[in-house]
Amino acid sequence: MKYYAVVVKGENSVFDESYVIGANSLMEVESDISTHYCGNDFSLARYQMTEITKKEYLVHDDRRKF
Repeated sequence: MKYYAVVVKGENSVFDESYVIGANSLMEVESDISTHYCGNDFSLARYQMTEITKKEYLVHDDRRKF
């Protein structure tokens, strides 16, 4: 498993969404971006992705706060 910090760029910079994700492949990350931010049309995606450590992932994983 690899961990990534992702920033999805909003259309015309209306919003930027950032989150961390653990995935087995880049394709999984791209699928997540496409599903949640692009209406399943990945050609619309504008994003930046950075590989991070598991420790960084655990610190910033919002799902653990609930």
